[in-house]
Amino acid sequence: MSSAETKATYENKIEKALALSANIVGMTCNRAAAYDFKDRTEMFDVAIIDEVCKATLPEILSPLVISRKAVLLGDPKQLPPVFCSEEQEIIRSIQNCNLNRFMYIDTLFNECKKVSVLDTQYRMSNQIGCMISDLFYNGSLKNGWNEDVEDGLTWITYEPSNDWPIPTEELSDRPKIYNEDECKIVADLVKQIISEGNPNTTVAVIAPYRAQISSLRKACINSDRVKIDTVDGFQGKESDVVIFSVTRTKGSYRFLADDRRINVALSRARDRIFIVGNQEYSERDPLLKTIMGKCKIIEWQ
Repeated sequence: MSSAETKATYENKIEKALALSANIVGMTCNRAAAYDFKDRTEMFDVAIIDEVCKATLPEILSPLVISRKAVLLGDPKQLPPVFCSEEQEIIRSIQNCNLNRFMYIDTLFNECKKVSVLDTQYRMSNQIGCMISDLFYNGSLKNGWNEDVEDGLTWITYEPSNDWPIPTEELSDRPKIYNEDECKIVADLVKQIISEGNPNTTVAVIAPYRAQISSLRKACINSDRVKIDTVDGFQGKESDVVIFSVTRTKGSYRFLADDRRINVALSRARDRIFIVGNQEYSERDPLLKTIMGKCKIIEWQ
């Protein structure tokens, strides 16, 4: 064993000893699998696993096997774990592999006998909270903040200068889905919000496609108050204002009409939501049309 390996082993043992000597330990699910827990004397009394719906089955099992009891915290109506194409191919190639049956944790929430529902949210204004509750929780989500915000829901439509994605990208093996029209609108909207009275207002710019995120980062002003990322990247975060870029003006609704993805994107907002999307394209999808019906519609000139 090399000196580097000896040092790593020693440090691992020190970390384990510190973990076992503390009353409360914070670590990732994967880190819990890095220590050599030998028997029941080295188990934790309780494992509390947060954002559990984003974890894969192996990740969840790591803390479960070293704990006597477990509390799983998560929202099965938000985004599940994401497997890259290579991981999916490996899973499919393993004979008699049942991992596909346990890709998502919904089954645990549906079949567990001890389920407690946290039915009150304290992040969103009444307008946003009621829309999220109606669309994704059958009206059961209550507003704990109880604050009304004027013009909290706005849909911005426009006349596209092109078909998005452009035909050359759509026909390529790995198409880059972006929309320059929406980038310009979002950039102007961000500048307008940042220049408003409150210097502490934070803005989240969200889009479902990575190429659009790259374009938005180039188009928008650079500010600590503005965060730009994919829907998946924003899960678990929040912002005063959310700007959601639909991006497409033609083609598939697969990403856009995914209830979980839209739920995550829109429920990041505290005060206001702006959805930028071509009305003609968006209203063909039932979910987007329903959302549009709850918003004030503005045509961007």
